[in-house]
Amino acid sequence: MTKPRTFEVFRDRFGRKWSNSSVVELMKKKALPQETPPETIRRLARTMVSEAKALNWTDVPFDPELLAELQGIEVGCADGDIRAEARLMPLPDRRLRIEYASGAPETRRRFSICHEIAHTFFPDCFEQTQHRRQDQEHDPIHAELEQLCHIGAGELLMPVDEFATAAAGRAPDIFTADELSRQFNASHEAALRRMVDLFDGECCLVWVSQRLKPAQQKNAGPEFDFGLPGPLSKLRVDYQFGSPSWQTFLPRHKSVPEASRLYGVLSGLAYEDGEEDWTELNLGRVHLQAVKSIHADPGAKGIMALLRQLG
Repeated sequence: MTKPRTFEVFRDRFGRKWSNSSVVELMKKKALPQETPPETIRRLARTMVSEAKALNWTDVPFDPELLAELQGIEVGCADGDIRAEARLMPLPDRRLRIEYASGAPETRRRFSICHEIAHTFFPDCFEQTQHRRQDQEHDPIHAELEQLCHIGAGELLMPVDEFATAAAGRAPDIFTADELSRQFNASHEAALRRMVDLFDGECCLVWVSQRLKPAQQKNAGPEFDFGLPGPLSKLRVDYQFGSPSWQTFLPRHKSVPEASRLYGVLSGLAYEDGEEDWTELNLGRVHLQAVKSIHADPGAKGIMALLRQLG
């Protein structure tokens, strides 16, 4: 009788369990003692940046294609529809090629190339093609890998020394991120995520979208349609990205407070800013900034919010 397959996990020094096999291999083969996966990725990315700068990769905004070339990675536009923003493809003789979608905006293309370069930090990057997709169902285990590559991409596209100088010690803010995004030729969301990742205090980016709970979606099909009003969709958490000191977990699918300013953005406002009570999500009072986001579940209206707890 064949024994059931067992899966390894990695627990970091904070007790968080990492289950993605690529992440587990990374920590087995490349981590320093007591490092967390984000810390390992930051260290590897900063080492790559330092080595590239020694080869005269020094101009702001930094060129991701030149960085890939310095790593011996081919980069090119995909010939057809790859159903992804970009992909990292293993080639014979342990070579790698990054292909990006032809219709992607420049800022997203630049970030996607850096995202795929970050995949090369993982020891198993030669085993299968990696895609930066936007249309797949959420997989929390795969999300571990993708979030780490997002961190790596931020480190490569907006290197820490130059970005910290440009930010000049300012706390994460939607308007500051807009200024920095232009300086580094990055998307607004990428620049804001970078500010959050480098922030000493506690803050969090949360992406929400208007949708039903999974159980409601399952039961909302035509076989349950008897001409009665269906369940109302609400703004629900898709995922979060906190600063290194942020500790509160916002469960996926949890609805935001019904009186939240986020519904103002949903109804058409370009921007919302103010204080709110998020006690039902274990945050207490928060200061919130919010704008529309293209990063949401397929078919949903998405919003990105920057949250800070208010004591």
